[in-house]
Amino acid sequence: MTQNKLNFSSEQDRLPPQNIEAEEAILGGIMLDPEAIARVCDRLIPEAFYISSHKDIYQAALRLHTQSRPTDLLSVTSWLTDNGLLFRVGGRDKLATLIDRTVSAINIDALAELVMEKYHRRQLIKAANEILHLGYETETELPQIFDAAEEKVFSVTQQRSHDDLIHISDCLVDAYQEIESRYAGTSSPAISTGFYDLDGLLGGGFRPKRLYILAARPSVGKSALAGNLALNVAQSQRLPVAVFSLEMSREEYVQRFLSSESGIENSLLETGRLSNNQWQPLSQAVAQLSEQGIFINDNSCPTMNEIRSLVRKISATHGGVGLVIVDYLQLMSEGTDSRMNMTQRVGQISRGLKKLAKDLDVPVLALSQLSREVEHRNDKRPVLSDLRDCLTRNVYLTVASSGERISIADVQIGTKVLAVNQQQKVVAAQVQQVWAKGVKPVYQVTTQSGLVIECTDNHPILTQRGYVALKDLLQSDLVATAYRVLLQHQTDDYLKARLLGYLIGNGSIINAVSFVTPDQEIYEDFCSLVNTFFPGGTFNLDRSKDCWEVDVSYHYDNGYGKPFGNPLRNWLRSLGLTGKRSYEKFAPQWVFTLGEKGAAEFLAGLLLTDGCIKRRSDKWDVVFDTSSFQLAQNVSELLSRIGVAGTRSNPQKKKLEHHRLMYRVALARDGENLIHFASLMPDVGMKGRLLKQVLSDYLNCLPQPSGRSILALPLEISTLVREKTLHLRHQGIKHHDSTLRCWRDQGKRLNRRVCSQYAQFLNEPELQMWSNSDLLWESIRRVEYLGEHETFDICVPATGNFLANGVVVHNSGAVEQDSDVVIMLYRDEVHNPDSPDRGISELIVRKQRNGPTGTVKLLFDNQFTKFKNLVRHRQF
Repeated sequence: MTQNKLNFSSEQDRLPPQNIEAEEAILGGIMLDPEAIARVCDRLIPEAFYISSHKDIYQAALRLHTQSRPTDLLSVTSWLTDNGLLFRVGGRDKLATLIDRTVSAINIDALAELVMEKYHRRQLIKAANEILHLGYETETELPQIFDAAEEKVFSVTQQRSHDDLIHISDCLVDAYQEIESRYAGTSSPAISTGFYDLDGLLGGGFRPKRLYILAARPSVGKSALAGNLALNVAQSQRLPVAVFSLEMSREEYVQRFLSSESGIENSLLETGRLSNNQWQPLSQAVAQLSEQGIFINDNSCPTMNEIRSLVRKISATHGGVGLVIVDYLQLMSEGTDSRMNMTQRVGQISRGLKKLAKDLDVPVLALSQLSREVEHRNDKRPVLSDLRDCLTRNVYLTVASSGERISIADVQIGTKVLAVNQQQKVVAAQVQQVWAKGVKPVYQVTTQSGLVIECTDNHPILTQRGYVALKDLLQSDLVATAYRVLLQHQTDDYLKARLLGYLIGNGSIINAVSFVTPDQEIYEDFCSLVNTFFPGGTFNLDRSKDCWEVDVSYHYDNGYGKPFGNPLRNWLRSLGLTGKRSYEKFAPQWVFTLGEKGAAEFLAGLLLTDGCIKRRSDKWDVVFDTSSFQLAQNVSELLSRIGVAGTRSNPQKKKLEHHRLMYRVALARDGENLIHFASLMPDVGMKGRLLKQVLSDYLNCLPQPSGRSILALPLEISTLVREKTLHLRHQGIKHHDSTLRCWRDQGKRLNRRVCSQYAQFLNEPELQMWSNSDLLWESIRRVEYLGEHETFDICVPATGNFLANGVVVHNSGAVEQDSDVVIMLYRDEVHNPDSPDRGISELIVRKQRNGPTGTVKLLFDNQFTKFKNLVRHRQF
């Protein structure tokens, strides 16, 4: 008797699959026939050539073809010469030899297929060798090895299954033949659900390549309905059904199947209290079900690769799969970044299931649990917006191309807004979908720095432990906000922004345009800027109040300001600032479009007029004071445009009853933060010189940042550093800085400077990422209920998040977007015990990409957890 033995012998003495003659014939044909390259360029890739010189020659021909230039011998030789590759490929003799050995390019298509086949075989060998090495990685968990091995093989098959562009005429022929088959009743792409009204609404039933979402609140019966659908497809279509049950065990699923088929109450099967006459129908049900192609996997957290692998295995064994059911989305693990919250993970999973449906040509039914917002409405029937979270129109996003702030209510599909990538860097990402979600209960969240965002209680916000819904935030949580939003927009108007800062800080723009300052240098700078941008003005100076107070007016030949008017006032009017009193002032949209330089100059104008710079002990305080809440918010956001951290404090108490509340934005007192800010400010006036003193003091002696600073990193990073440095003491490794030998966090948050030093010392990319992060990690000052307001949401799939009023929030709507059909399950008796519609369930099709929406009613027998067609009596 022979035994199969594992063969560990090396195959390195064998040449990889290749066909040198075919490669030479292809290259010769391309240089002989000007049309040859067009016939193979879409299917033959440079990497497919076994000989590296052949790859270079083919690459040269491709470059010439993309530039609409000929690919003859002379052109190819010239290109290789210009790029320093002619000698490497063998010179002119090599190219001439290729042409001499080629008769014509008539068979170039077949030769290209041959070369690609050899290439795929080499790729398969490469994947096999990589899998061989994976087998020796005993430190890696076996399930991870299986996933990686399957992914490597699958990547090779995906390369082979690449489709060309298909002309519409070919598609029309196939479509016409398919319609003929349907008309004749010999073919139907739809798989019946077993419920005829639902089939009618879905165009015949489930269709391959489509993702179906079945959503409901808990205890409504979505798992029972999924089980009924699985059984119906398996029985009526005689097709295998794969059920991935993450909530119920396979024993529970099987028991429900038995109850449904045998007509025995589920509670009796649960307790085993069966009568003698119930054993026969139970046995018959067992016999009938055993013949059905239903496969159940109750792994508690399968990955997408595992699901794909199992479905592919069933399809290969049984000649196809009729339906794939995932019960349910929120329990599935994608094996992604642990910082992702449920909403983000569900979004990635829904995209993965949609890809699975298309790749394996099967319909996929994914169950989804709806949020509690359903319970807050009078009509408890679920709607599409229950799959999404939302924000109010008072939330502003930043347009990446211009820097403009735009309300979420006004965002258009295709707009690129600012978001955050996995490396904690602010990037541009495209909006793929926008929704108005109706009126919902809304809360206002205020962060440590004074940023404000209005959202529903289930909207996820990025924290140090991942994305967390507002209602689930803990007191210890730190939310992520924008620290550096450095938009480099080219403009010559940045000095004009300083002029605007002067006018908003110490100017009057109600009637005439006037400006006042106690600093002569500031007065002279103001006049100089006015003359630069609005020449021809008259400065009416008043020194009676021991300060420099000036009105700016314009007179023309007619002795009046008309017909041209006051250009300075006209400019302010175009910005929406004329007539605004101090408590109504704001930074107009224009300032946000000027990039880092413009933001710095505007803030300089404000600080040099209405700001305060004081030295306290060994540290400096730099603050902006204003009676305008909106202006204080604008200052906070503009500080992030120049990479400076600041905090907006609670409004200061009024000294007298008629005094208005004052809002203060104070820069974080960290030395590096103030050094960066001071380096951006102009050396103008007394405050300008004080800023240079700040710069000088901190450059000479940089104080240690406080662990309580807004710039400090989350406490989890301190723990991470401690874990990574514990071995240093035991190994006797010392750092030139004694403070870095072994970190003792003592409950303190790590500052970025020390984190960067540890990153370099330990060569840790993760620590380097945190030290260079574009984000701040802020505590939450307060959360207030605002009542019900109109809400909106967007989907930004590239990053899964976006900046909303400077706060990193997660987008939603991925499930709705990825799905082809969304079905909502509703049973009125679940919400209203006295409902007249007891036993009636509604399947509400809220979205169907290729068909109508509507409602289908079914009977639900709770005793047997079985849905049935609602039979209506016909009138004869």
